[in-house]
Amino acid sequence: MTLVDKKHWYDGWFYAAFVDTKNPLLRNKIVRSVNEGQTILDVGCGTGGLSISLAEKSVYVLGVDVSASQIQRAKKRKKMMRIENVEFLHADAGNLSSVIDRTFDAAILVYLIHEINHPARIRILKEVKKYSKKVYILDYTPDMPLNFWGIFIRLIEFFAGSEHFNNFRDYRSRGGMVPLLNETGFKITSNKLNRMRVFRVITALT
Repeated sequence: MTLVDKKHWYDGWFYAAFVDTKNPLLRNKIVRSVNEGQTILDVGCGTGGLSISLAEKSVYVLGVDVSASQIQRAKKRKKMMRIENVEFLHADAGNLSSVIDRTFDAAILVYLIHEINHPARIRILKEVKKYSKKVYILDYTPDMPLNFWGIFIRLIEFFAGSEHFNNFRDYRSRGGMVPLLNETGFKITSNKLNRMRVFRVITALT
C-alpha cells in the first residue's frame, strides 16, 4: 500500500517556526504529566518539537506524521540537537501496524484530531489503543467563546485551507474530543479547560 504524503502550505520551516512553538505552557503541562523513564508515541508529531522535549525524560520517543516534509524537518532538528532516543517516521497514524511492532507507555496527540475528517479520527484513535496504555490529548474545546483567542483560533483554522477548516467545524459540531473518546472506548481520567476556555488537555486510559 502506497503511503499518502499529506501536504499543507504551512509544512516544514513555517510550521517549525510559527506553529510548533505555540502554546508552550499547555504543551509543557503534557511534558510534566508524562512519567520519567517511559516510552512515548507522538502521533502527528509535526516538526518534532514536542517529541524532542519529551526525550529529556523518556527512554524512547517515536514521532509519526503523514507529512514527509514535516518528518524531514523533525529529523534535521534531531540531528542538530544530537538526540539519540528519538525516532521520526513518515507514516499514516491510521495504519500504525505498518511501521510499529511494539507497545508504548503513552501516546500523545497534539492539535491533530480537529484537522482530520471524522472517519480518520476514529481510525487513528482505534490504532492508538492497540499500541499505548494511556493517551494525552491537547486540542480545541468545541464550545470555544468569541473572545480574542476564540476568534484568533477560528482565523488560523480558516487560513489553513478549506479542507482543514471544514474538518475543524465538523470536529466542533460533533462535540470535540469527549464523544470521540467515548465512542472509541477510552476511559477519560482528566479533562482540563485552560483559562482562555479555548483548549482542553485530556488524559485517558485505553
